Amino acid sequence: MLLERVTPNPFENYDYRPSEEKVSGHYQNNYTAIEPHPYGHDEWTVCTRFERFGGAKHRRSDFAVSVSWKDVESIIEALCEAGCPEALAIRDARKLATAAKELGWQAPGIAAKSRASAA
Repeated sequence: MLLERVTPNPFENYDYRPSEEKVSGHYQNNYTAIEPHPYGHDEWTVCTRFERFGGAKHRRSDFAVSVSWKDVESIIEALCEAGCPEALAIRDARKLATAAKELGWQAPGIAAKSRASAA
């Protein structure tokens, strides 16, 4: 995931360390799934932390990007509208899974548990 500045010129009158390159973006690939919690997120969320982002002279800020399932669905839909083949395949697979469940299909692990409890 990329956290980036979108300010037209983020370094104009910006205090950064002269010895460092100007920072306009930072990649991270740490993804932490967070379960719904009554005192926090009310739905499943994935969080990516960006620690010490930026080129400030003193303390750099920590950031985190949290993405909910609703966000993921919106991202997939936006990519589908743009014609992204992978997003279109995910959307089609979700439709196929929904149709299969409506016809009575169950995942192998769930089907085995159902048969065992019925016996």
